[in-house]
Amino acid sequence: MTTELEKAQYRGYMLGALVFGMTYGVWDIMEESATALTPTIGKMLLPMMQDLLDMKVEGQNAVELLKLIGVMFTEKLDWGSGYEVTTTDKSIILTLKDGLATDEIEGMLAQGMKFFSHPVLCAGAEALARAGVKCRPSLSADSEKKTQTISFELL
Repeated sequence: MTTELEKAQYRGYMLGALVFGMTYGVWDIMEESATALTPTIGKMLLPMMQDLLDMKVEGQNAVELLKLIGVMFTEKLDWGSGYEVTTTDKSIILTLKDGLATDEIEGMLAQGMKFFSHPVLCAGAEALARAGVKCRPSLSADSEKKTQTISFELL
């Protein structure tokens, strides 16, 4: 007999597979144009997550906003074991440690896809857009280091 915990785990796996399949399908049809969906996904996702987690993503600057996104996805959602936000002259980078599905994401990226629907990427892009920060988000993954790097190139 399947336990309730097992059923919940199976549903989670199935929903994850569905998201990966839809992401792959949209990329297959739209290719580079699919990245235009990132802001739309973020506009839907961030308010939903704020309500669910009873958490506001507001701040004085872009780095603070991305740190709140890091807290949301690590401390509240256990999407990864930790995060780090760093900056360069031209970008802000959120590195997610032990992120969920790093191997799968790395595999999709290796095929030439841009993983436009990554939730941290989408939520971060929306948080920055709300603050008037124009950016071009991108994602890389490293299975060996167990990291996902979400870069927001400042425009």
